Order: sequence, then structure tokens, then C-alpha cells
Amino acid sequence: MASVEDLRPLLTLGPAETSRVRRRNHHHHHHDRDEKTSQPSLVQDLASLLERRRMDWDWKFQGTAASSSSSSSSSSSPKCLDFAPQDLETLLSLSRSFRQEIEVCGEDFEGYARDCASVAFDAVFDWLGATLARALKGEGGAAHNLAPEWMCSKAVQLMQNFEFCRAQSHGGYLGLLREAVRALRTSEGSAKLALGDCLDNLDRTAREETNASLFPKTYFFLRMLPVMAPNLGEDLAQTRLLDLLMLFSDRNATHSDEVCKLAHECVCQVLVHAPSTTRPKAECGTRKEWDDCCFGISYVEAALRGYPLSTPYNPLAMAVVTLVRAQGEESRVPERICRMLAAAAVRVAEAGDDVRASAVRKLMFGVCGVAPLGQVARLLALYEAEIGDSRGKHGAGPHDLLTEFAAVLDAIGDYNRKPDLSSWLQRMGTRVGGQARL
Repeated sequence: MASVEDLRPLLTLGPAETSRVRRRNHHHHHHDRDEKTSQPSLVQDLASLLERRRMDWDWKFQGTAASSSSSSSSSSSPKCLDFAPQDLETLLSLSRSFRQEIEVCGEDFEGYARDCASVAFDAVFDWLGATLARALKGEGGAAHNLAPEWMCSKAVQLMQNFEFCRAQSHGGYLGLLREAVRALRTSEGSAKLALGDCLDNLDRTAREETNASLFPKTYFFLRMLPVMAPNLGEDLAQTRLLDLLMLFSDRNATHSDEVCKLAHECVCQVLVHAPSTTRPKAECGTRKEWDDCCFGISYVEAALRGYPLSTPYNPLAMAVVTLVRAQGEESRVPERICRMLAAAAVRVAEAGDDVRASAVRKLMFGVCGVAPLGQVARLLALYEAEIGDSRGKHGAGPHDLLTEFAAVLDAIGDYNRKPDLSSWLQRMGTRVGGQARL
């Protein structure tokens, strides 16, 4: 029967002497003619070794799969291959050492390392697809006695660790991902255990490995967090998660538009599902380390500093709306958010980006459509001040700003506040010397 131990040769790049050659080539850039001449031969030998190991695995795994299919043909449902808890722990350990060995390879061995990663990925998810994925579906085997929450967390960690060598779709991988997503969406226990274990994994990677290892693991984690967020509640408010999201929402830290965008989207999930991140300290009864009232305020300030280069508009707008809607009648947060948006609009306009400056101003005007009704009068006074001083700050005249307000007003569906907002717009139109288009 194919086992984790049969995967071990595929998760090891070569014998000790080969490892020394790779390290020498990585650290030394100058070799004599004999070494350079012998290097292609070494690469060919390594490639042949990898092919033999791949064929050995295929033979064992296909034989196991055929045996399992034959033994289950008389039963009413297929059986998964048996495995023990320590098998998954062993595979997690192998995945970490394998990643470290891959990083040792220099440019001369880059192609070989890439082939190793591809072969290892296919073999690992062949085995996981026949074991863990089917166990999560409840398809027999001794593993059905294992806690599904534990199995789900191990599945997520394994996919997180092997993200660096995922180059194409694989049936076993997709099956495991599908079962893990189902469990994370339907089980609070699975979601909370997976969150803690994934964060522990990232902490360990940051301490013991390189940024090259941390990046793909974080990317996978950010893809999975929105799936589990509805089941996490205040577990999303833990400081190490918030710090991670703040770091990766800055493109200067990630150098990746995709990761940066994912981090911003995950922050929105935090604000929606962890109410304490949207409430001022005095209201939630805690003293968090966030100096600026609450995490939501800290995020919006940082996001506006990075807008538009590092911050996408849609997650920013969702964060603002979520934060404002969470406030009580006495909160000063909506007013503070509007002042921050006004300042950001001025900065963006000064940079010559009139389209994005207008988008930020419309977001500022939109705050009055979601803020508590008792705060609308204060917000309108703030808008009036901005419109009165618009020529000197915004690069657009009062009429332009009133037209933007009118566009926002058209989209507001709350008819408890719309008449007062319409009256204010008409009054402001008259004051500046004409009517804004309603």
C-alpha cells in the first residue's frame, strides 16, 4: 500500500553529496573548466534519479488504487486508503524541509528544482486525494474515527505548505480543496482550528524560513480567510491577524498587486464579522494597541495613505461603509472618516488624478447615507465647509462638488433621510449661485 514513507524520496532532492554540490554552486559563482564541464552531467544524473523515483511512486500508488478499487467493488460505497494521524504530521514536516531544500538550489539547478516541485505536488495530492479528501467526505476507512475539524485543519495546512509548487490543476488537490472549503463554511470548529493553525504556520515560517516561503503560504491563507470568516467572529480580532493584514495591504511590503488586493478584501471580512474592530475603545471596553480609536479607523487611515497606488477602491469603500454603519448615535467616527476622506481627495487631486479624487469625494458624501440619522446634521455642516473652500483645495468648483453630491443622493434608497438631504442640496445650490442637477 502506498504510504507517506513512499513519498519521502520525492520530497528529498538527492543524497547528501548532491546537496553539498548544490550548496557550493549556490554560494560560489566561479568554477574551473572541469567543474563547468561536469555540471550538465550532474543535472542529467539528478533528472534520471527523479524520473526513477516518480516511476516507483506511480507503480506503488496505482497498484494500491487498483487493489482498493477491487476490494470495494463488492461493497455499496468506495473506501478511502487508510492513514494514521502521524502520517499527516510526517507529511507536514516533510513539506517544510522540502521547501527549504528547494530554496538551496542555485540558478544552475533551477530547472531540476522546478521539476522536483511538480513531481512532488502531483504525488502528494494523489495520496491526499485518496486518503484525506475522501475521509473528509466520510467515505470509510479507519480515518473516519478522526475528528473532522482536525482533518480539515491539516488539509488546509498541507495545501498552504505546498502552494509554492502548485503550477496547474490536479484532481486530488481540487477534491481536497473542495472538501476543506465545505468544512470551513459549515463548521465553526473547523474554521477556528484552521485559523489558529494557519497563523501558527505563518509565525513559524517567518521565524525559521525565508520570505520566499512566507509569500506563497500567505497568499493561500488570504484566499481561504473569506471562506472561514463568517464562522470566526471575534477570533478575527486577534492582534497577530490584524498585524498581518495591515502589513500585506501595503503594496510596498508585498510587491504584489494580487496579494495586496486579497489583504484589503480580508480586512473587510474582519470588519463585517468582528464588531469589536469597528467600535471605539470606550464602547467595546478594551484597550487595544491601536492608537487611532479602533482597528477600523487605523485601517482606513493607512488605506487612504496608499490610495490609489496600493489600495483598491472597492475594498476601501466597503470598509468605510461597514465602519460607519457600526457606529452609535453619539459616535464621532463618521465625522472623522469624512475629514480623512476630504483630506485624501485633496491629495489625490493635487497629484492630478481628478477621476479618483472625485470617487473619494463621492465616498465622503455617501457617508451621510449610512451614518446614524442623528449625525447627518453634523456631516452636512462638514460638507458645507468643504464645498465653500473647494476651489482652493479640491481643484474643482462648488458646482462640481454639488453635482457629485446629487449623484450620490440619487443612489440613496433611505427615504427617511432623503428629503432632508434633498432640501440641503437645493439650499446649497442656491447659495453658490445656481441649482445642482438632481
